[in-house]
Amino acid sequence: MRLLPLLLFIPIFSFALKPSVGHKTFYKTSYLDTNTSTQTFWSKQILDIKNKHDDKYHIQWNSDGEYLNDTWNDDFKSGYIQDIRSFCNSKNMKIVNLKTPAGDFTACKIQHTDKKISWYSDQIPFGLLKTVTIDNDGNQTITEAITINK
Repeated sequence: MRLLPLLLFIPIFSFALKPSVGHKTFYKTSYLDTNTSTQTFWSKQILDIKNKHDDKYHIQWNSDGEYLNDTWNDDFKSGYIQDIRSFCNSKNMKIVNLKTPAGDFTACKIQHTDKKISWYSDQIPFGLLKTVTIDNDGNQTITEAITINK
């Protein structure tokens, strides 16, 4: 019985994803203007990781049929954020809870400009959960994760 109060103070850790073959995120992008709205669906998937040396990943990935090769050497560029709280604090941004079709996440809300906001998480491949952009005419483009494979 004396152990129970001690167990309440054990920290709970979430483990960030590391880039792995097969990681895939499906996105929906909605274009909303005063007269119409359209949607497109697309995905990003890691197809191959050639090797890792000197903290660099050599990755081939697919974004909606376009095959790209890239070298990622920092967590943010790859979208694989190691610790969302540290990442968010380093950018002086806020941690928030965000609900998307892919699930509920602890996210870092980044206000890029007065017309663009993004939310990132360390629990989703490529990191991007949602982006909202408003153009000069007031039209919105909203991209959000709808499913993930990790």
